[in-house]
Amino acid sequence: MATTPPRLGSATPRGSDARRDRIRHVVIVGGGAAGTLAAVHLLRQADARHSITVVEPRETLGRGVAFGAPDPWHRLNVPAITMSGLPDDLDHFRAWADVEAHAFPPRLAYGAYLGALLAQSVAGSPASFDHVHSRVTRILDQRHVDRASPRLNIHLADGRTLHADGVVVATGNELPAPPPFLALLVAVADPRVIVNPWATGSLDGIGPGGRVGIIGTGHTAIDLAASLLRGRGVAEVIAVSRHGETPYAHEDPWRPRPPVPAFTAEEFAAFADPIAEARARFRAHPLGWRQALDSVRPINRELWLALDDATRRRFVTGHRREWEIHRSRLAPQVARDVAAWIEEGRLAVRAARIEAVSATSDGLRVAADTGDVTVDQLLLATGPSESSSASPLLAALVADGLARPGSMDLGIDADPYRYRVIDAAGRIDRPLFALGPIIRGAVWETIAVPEIRAQAVTIATGILAGD
Repeated sequence: MATTPPRLGSATPRGSDARRDRIRHVVIVGGGAAGTLAAVHLLRQADARHSITVVEPRETLGRGVAFGAPDPWHRLNVPAITMSGLPDDLDHFRAWADVEAHAFPPRLAYGAYLGALLAQSVAGSPASFDHVHSRVTRILDQRHVDRASPRLNIHLADGRTLHADGVVVATGNELPAPPPFLALLVAVADPRVIVNPWATGSLDGIGPGGRVGIIGTGHTAIDLAASLLRGRGVAEVIAVSRHGETPYAHEDPWRPRPPVPAFTAEEFAAFADPIAEARARFRAHPLGWRQALDSVRPINRELWLALDDATRRRFVTGHRREWEIHRSRLAPQVARDVAAWIEEGRLAVRAARIEAVSATSDGLRVAADTGDVTVDQLLLATGPSESSSASPLLAALVADGLARPGSMDLGIDADPYRYRVIDAAGRIDRPLFALGPIIRGAVWETIAVPEIRAQAVTIATGILAGD
């Protein structure tokens, strides 16, 4: 693996000097993948008048939950050629990692790449840069003191306050809320119930042998199964969800997406039933459903915006899981591991509705509508909490009127093209931006690097230009 990324290209600043001069200090809230890419592209466009600050309690930027796990068998779920942090150099990550275009490297390698990309961006930028090791608790508008001031005040958990001419909120996913059937065991802090399996040391009490249960069967559950079966020698893992479905695998070998989408946004909007017609066209696509789904990726935002509220709600409540297991796929080698573990009897994937979990002398009894099972530990690996109320910071932004909940309470609302946060009155006149999973209600597809890097470039350009 290379030690430094290929040389970065220069970016041409936009906006008049007067408008750029008004934006002196930009604060990025969150230092995971989204926050790091926002910092990279701000640094690439900024000049000596600007300072960039990332507020992130973790010691290392760029890793977060997605790319911070140290296990080498946690692999990217898209090939290397699609993971560049720079939209003007799509081969950037692949060349840095020194792998084939269709390879699926470990996720920890991508976290290292983001850190290296940020370090080189800092070194090559005339702007100043700072990493503040703290957590943002509140963002307030300075206009209550000076009505002419567009500045924002960022309050930190350690009592400090930062003043910014622009703020980018990139806090990422929140942990899932424990379901009601775990409430009692969580309340008494039973160590056998692990509600945050990504926390440092959370799996230390799990040793060889034994049986471990996982609530969830998606990507998180598959990663945890690998950590348990490969890293800790667990004898058996039982993963349970209501649907009992794991993500599908990528083609092997992987193929780039077709240049022509299966249908346009205009055609999609004109379908009598957009969901049913899109599903039918994906199934009938001559190159297969994977290629069909991938072909519309560049226009997913436009497809989402073409739907009325009722159809969006029908999609999210009735078809979201189907979309996710087809759209977000397993690396081929991970899919082979899963199949082998199931064949060996080391991994069971079950469709069941859990009704209760109780502590017994033998472990934890999981009572489900398909029967009971006893496990030694139980890990929570369901999807993230997406409501704005799940994040203390987003909840405070909504309570203070600086933001409003997103469509169907998916994060917070934002302009889908400029990514300015929309306040309680429907205005976007503050220099407050958001990107990544917290704006899913506005643009839908916003958790993968290709979408996030495009958002980061747009935000950097707009915020420095004062647009």
